[in-house]
Amino acid sequence: MKGIVKVNTVDKYLSPIRHQIIELIEPNTSVVEFGCGNGDLLFKLSTKIRSGIGLDKSTQLISYARKRKEEEQVSKLDFRIINLVTEPFTDLKKDYSIASLLFHILT
Repeated sequence: MKGIVKVNTVDKYLSPIRHQIIELIEPNTSVVEFGCGNGDLLFKLSTKIRSGIGLDKSTQLISYARKRKEEEQVSKLDFRIINLVTEPFTDLKKDYSIASLLFHILT
């Protein structure tokens, strides 16, 4: 439910910011997004990038992203549940890292 609510509220307001981010990412590159939420930005990038990993601590939002990934058959994306403050993430060497609207919720 949380994923659908976010799609219908927050995501539409983030669209202009996400459009600017998408413009900055070079084609055929790899991306990690910290605090990916429901994965909306990575899905928008999926036609442009080689691969993407989304990280978020919300089980509901990652579940939503994984379900969408399966439904849309987007194999180049991966979504992981992780607390960025307390858990290590060492296997994430990517061309780009994104942390839009993340730092205000880190505790």
